[in-house]
Amino acid sequence: MAFAVLALTPSAAHAAPKLVNAKSVTGGKAACPVAAGAAPAADIARAILGGAPSALDRIRAEQAAAAPLAASSERPPVRQTLEPASRDAVSFALPLTDCGASSLFAPLAEADPASELGTRAIPVRRTRFDDRWDRVRHAAPAVLMQGKLRRANAAPGLNERELLARVNQWVNREIAYVGDDRNYRQRDFWATAEQTIARGKGDCEDFAILKMQMLRAAGIDAGRMKLVLLRDLAANADHAFLLVQTDAGKLVLDNVTDRLYDGSQANAVRPVLSFSGNRRWVHAYRGAQPSPNLAAIPASQKNYTLALNNQRSVSADPLTFKTGFSK
Repeated sequence: MAFAVLALTPSAAHAAPKLVNAKSVTGGKAACPVAAGAAPAADIARAILGGAPSALDRIRAEQAAAAPLAASSERPPVRQTLEPASRDAVSFALPLTDCGASSLFAPLAEADPASELGTRAIPVRRTRFDDRWDRVRHAAPAVLMQGKLRRANAAPGLNERELLARVNQWVNREIAYVGDDRNYRQRDFWATAEQTIARGKGDCEDFAILKMQMLRAAGIDAGRMKLVLLRDLAANADHAFLLVQTDAGKLVLDNVTDRLYDGSQANAVRPVLSFSGNRRWVHAYRGAQPSPNLAAIPASQKNYTLALNNQRSVSADPLTFKTGFSK
């Protein structure tokens, strides 16, 4: 599977086992990052928005006021179950294969060029992760990155997809997955590319940040790359990876597979936030029908449900996707 350059769908990419990371195996570390530790118990929406008044808070207040009207309306039909990603290296005790997806989370049309993993990215001014992002987004030392590109056989003159594939594969093989609690004695720490290289280990954000910095040193414009924070529905855990806009479309560089896959289509992942340069976005999902209590939202966004809205914890509703987010 040397330097695969095909852009696969997420399910096809995850169906192929990740090449064995000798460092992870030797050190007894988890090969799959989303299974390495439990998801935080804190309210993710509150962590992202910092508890400050926001448009999302106002929308929720309006929805609460309109609850009697909403309760009398007919429940939207349940759509076909999303196919979870398969990870051969890890067995999950509670697969989500028999969970239905509400029409509130219907993916965008696959033909929509603006779709990112089946979502619409909505710009936001700030998040609680901004300080962490600002610390890691600036260009890493060029000499260090060029040296790693040579080791990855990512020589000048490669076509872009081949370049992405080689960087993705090299980082996945060279960096061992270790959670922040063990690596940095912190609950959540975003390492710079230099820190990840020096330690030879990191978590999913660290993999993505290192790939981003190597590709930037190889000539990929930073504005075409996004760090995406998401919920892996199949693993019921938080995850992150790098999304790159190419002439052939959006491609995902994920540390659970050495293959690139299509970054426009929806699968068993739910993007929440993404970052690129000095910009950040929250991800929204198109609903089957506009909600009557979202009149305050601009017309261009009325058919979308914010990723942080209508998420339920495991205890809130056992029939919904077990996202780990509090409503």
